[in-house]
Amino acid sequence: MKILLAAGGSGGHIYPGLSIIEAIEKIAPETEFLWVGTYKGREKEVAQSKNISYVPVKAWSINNEGFIWKIQAFWFHGLMTLKLMAKMKREKIDAVVTTGGYATASSLMAATLLGIPIFMHEQNVYPGLGTRKFGKFAKRIFTSFPGTEEYLPGMKEKISLLGNPIRDIFSHIDREEIRKKLDVTDKILVVSIGGSLGAQSINGFIRSMIPTIENRKDLYWVHVVGMDYEEELKFYKDKKNMEAHLFLHDLPSYLVASDLLISRSGASTLTEISSLGRASILIPSSNVLDDHQMFNAKLFSDKKAAIIIEDSQLSTNMAQDTLVDLLVNEEKRKELALRSKGIAPLDGAENIALEILELL
Repeated sequence: MKILLAAGGSGGHIYPGLSIIEAIEKIAPETEFLWVGTYKGREKEVAQSKNISYVPVKAWSINNEGFIWKIQAFWFHGLMTLKLMAKMKREKIDAVVTTGGYATASSLMAATLLGIPIFMHEQNVYPGLGTRKFGKFAKRIFTSFPGTEEYLPGMKEKISLLGNPIRDIFSHIDREEIRKKLDVTDKILVVSIGGSLGAQSINGFIRSMIPTIENRKDLYWVHVVGMDYEEELKFYKDKKNMEAHLFLHDLPSYLVASDLLISRSGASTLTEISSLGRASILIPSSNVLDDHQMFNAKLFSDKKAAIIIEDSQLSTNMAQDTLVDLLVNEEKRKELALRSKGIAPLDGAENIALEILELL
């Protein structure tokens, strides 16, 4: 059997795809894979590291408002669709699995025209354009969170809520052992992250909290400024009760040890929060297509499992007051943590792999 995976762009699309491949390999090791992605995306390196044949396509967003841009985008999508149709025929592809990104559109079109079974995975609460447009042609749509079905009218019978197939990075970590190692056994450990590249608004907010943090002996704060904000590190030099990093290679250990997380609300992050059962303050990015992060955050907020602070509110007293209230209110942190646990189904990769193989 041969499966084509279309996934690319951000890690939020790439790693769920990789997790599904690894889960299928465990169950059906004879399965062969092709990976369709962009020319310059990280997915190429990931595919090559797994010795998976890689098929690059030119990917254009059709969300740009310019008329000429849209004409060019549709032209290139057409060319890439023809290229992939020829590739799928030649390779005798049995199924197409997509986990999102601009590279998926041509794969979905090619598979639809050839009648090849399509399996789509949607990471976010509000589905992406590809899922909304091509979902009706899919054999199955795997969703990560409850509520996505509301935005896919007429497709309910195709939907399986199986979770976001993140890799298992927590089960081998002992929380108490890590807390001892970090010397925070009797402290509130806060971990704040602005994304792998960082976020100016979040960095500014955490900077404004430095006096409060230094005055709290019961608090220890770990902040990830992001790779694009190296100059931020100078603000944290020699500060009490805190440390700052460009990037944390051992981030999973810090997440397991934490009592409170402050982060963006990407799908993978929320799956991790739900898996761990952690109190969180979510700051949805306002620069994400279709406002995906706000939809994700609102799912948790509506269930009283997280607190939302918007980017535009980070410079206000309200944001600081909200955070301080959560730091002094242990009961509230425990309630948020308890409610967050289990919102997203676990073992997504294995269950998705099983369902794909059963339907082929």
